[in-house]
Amino acid sequence: MNGLQIKLQYLLNEKNLSPAEVERKAGLKMSAVRNILTGQSKKPSGETLFFISRVLGVSVDELLDTESIERTQNMPSPEIERNTTAVTDLDFYQLASEKTIGLIKKNYADKTFTSTELAHFTKEIHGYSLKNTYPEIDEKFADWIISQRLADR
Repeated sequence: MNGLQIKLQYLLNEKNLSPAEVERKAGLKMSAVRNILTGQSKKPSGETLFFISRVLGVSVDELLDTESIERTQNMPSPEIERNTTAVTDLDFYQLASEKTIGLIKKNYADKTFTSTELAHFTKEIHGYSLKNTYPEIDEKFADWIISQRLADR
């Protein structure tokens, strides 16, 4: 997959839109977005990219930004992972989420995170704490996970 395909697929997942919905909302011919995703359209027109970006709520520059594409490749997939830990204790999961947000407010207030990154932090912190420190949240691990993501940017 090339950078545009990866970024486009990521944005579709993040916005919870199908290629057909984007094509319809953008007024594009059927399969225009799907052709980009499958690699059949290797060099879509500027007009096509403009209409797609408008529907996705980003600029064409953001859609094509290679630095952003590299960050997107390093992000966890918004799709459900097969090896995800089941949440059987909702109170503990809520605690993991609250600790995650609390740490970000306390130590990383000057940084911005996507909702996908926040969900990833909570998932990792919850899973680790569930296996190693249940019923407590390991705050050192939580802070480490967040700092590692920032270092990877």
